Amino acid sequence: NTNAVLSGTIGWTAGLLEGILTLASGSTLNLTTANNHDLPNCTFTNNGTVVWNNGTIQAGGSPGTLIVNNGLWDAQSDQIWNNAYAGNGTTFNNYGAFRKSGGVSEGGHFTALQGVVVFNQLAGVLDVQNGTNGLQLLLQGGGNFTGGYITTNSQGLTDLYAGSFNFNGTVTGTNTWLNGGNLVGTNVINGALTWMAGNWNGAVVTIAPNTTVIVAGGGNNMDMNAAVVTNYGTLAWSSGTIRGGTGTTIYNYGLWDAQSDQQLNNNDYGGNVVFNNYGTFRKSVGTEPNSTAFQSGVDFVNNGMVDAQNGLVQFSGSFANSASTLAVANNATIQIAQALVLPGGLVTGSGTVQAPSITSSAVVRPGATNAVLNLAGNYTQLLGGSMQFDIGGTSPGVNQSQVNV
Repeated sequence: NTNAVLSGTIGWTAGLLEGILTLASGSTLNLTTANNHDLPNCTFTNNGTVVWNNGTIQAGGSPGTLIVNNGLWDAQSDQIWNNAYAGNGTTFNNYGAFRKSGGVSEGGHFTALQGVVVFNQLAGVLDVQNGTNGLQLLLQGGGNFTGGYITTNSQGLTDLYAGSFNFNGTVTGTNTWLNGGNLVGTNVINGALTWMAGNWNGAVVTIAPNTTVIVAGGGNNMDMNAAVVTNYGTLAWSSGTIRGGTGTTIYNYGLWDAQSDQQLNNNDYGGNVVFNNYGTFRKSVGTEPNSTAFQSGVDFVNNGMVDAQNGLVQFSGSFANSASTLAVANNATIQIAQALVLPGGLVTGSGTVQAPSITSSAVVRPGATNAVLNLAGNYTQLLGGSMQFDIGGTSPGVNQSQVNV
């Protein structure tokens, strides 16, 4: 059990592996039978192939269990890796391939690396394969994802179910779910990620170009208290209330797409949230009187485009606007709680912009033939400053448009 090298094809049916062990290149270790397979206080380096076909892996202790995987670790059934020996648990450092290739492709069946089993994706691949209806790997002990990639396929699912995770280098896909785990530290998300549950509190999160993050929390609160979030890709806000506060700052240089009627607020945390829009904030799905709402305590600074394609967008906090664009489509409304100042830029579309008063040097232009753009205020003093109405637009045949004040 000290500095031993295992060679050839070995069947492990029961008993303990301890000490410092290496599985040689070209060799295979088969975990068979439903017995427990114990790895307490073991440093195990895999240069070959470990076939985890059956049985629970039990590890931990003091100093704990360390796995260095340079080869293939293949989970071929639905089993558990736990911390039965307590102590320092398990650290699994993946430089090769960790694969989930077998098991029952139905809900409630999965391979689970339970709490205090930390999975670090440092290079190589984390490969959860399709099966019939999708195989599932649950990571419940957190980990660092700093290299390699998580394979993307139509059905296999990598579920970051509990613990603290850090992304900075690993390429992921939409079938990688943050589903109860939390992002911590400085993160760069590459490729894709689906956020179902868990929080980003205190984290620094950058969404890289050509990357899609889907926020799909359902009835969950999606918390990013004291976080700094910078989006260069696409954030698809499908469901879930986003909550920030105490210094939450968002920089949107890409597309932030509100695909349902949800809120961004500072409930339960206090302090202001600042949303700096340099790209496009879009509301693509929704129906009035329901709305995508930036609640009081959320300051929206628009240096890009607010694109209301459907439903109602409400800005109940402060709204600062530079020489930027408000685009409001037919049957869509942008509603601003404070006086709206448009220092240059463009107001376009065939919907409604509502504010107590509107002061503008911008061009106000309906977007198509027969389009009607409504400027609506609740007070007598609606228009101020110098406003240019470009009813004809820039293309022939649009001179039947109108602006209603």
